[in-house]
Amino acid sequence: MPEKVLARPVLVKGDARLRIPCAAVGELDAAVLADAAALTATLQSLRARHGFGRAWRRRRSV
Repeated sequence: MPEKVLARPVLVKGDARLRIPCAAVGELDAAVLADAAALTATLQSLRARHGFGRAWRRRRSV
């Protein structure tokens, strides 16, 4: 059974950590894949709790 990935805290506008430049991603190693899984879990959690967040790509009927 796969491990459950925990959501991380969401940084909000004004948090100094948002101004720190990120490093370029090299190879897709275990750490990068773990970060990607945590990002997905965080976005899903945010959307479930607040009813908004990054929209999933899907067709919308009008």
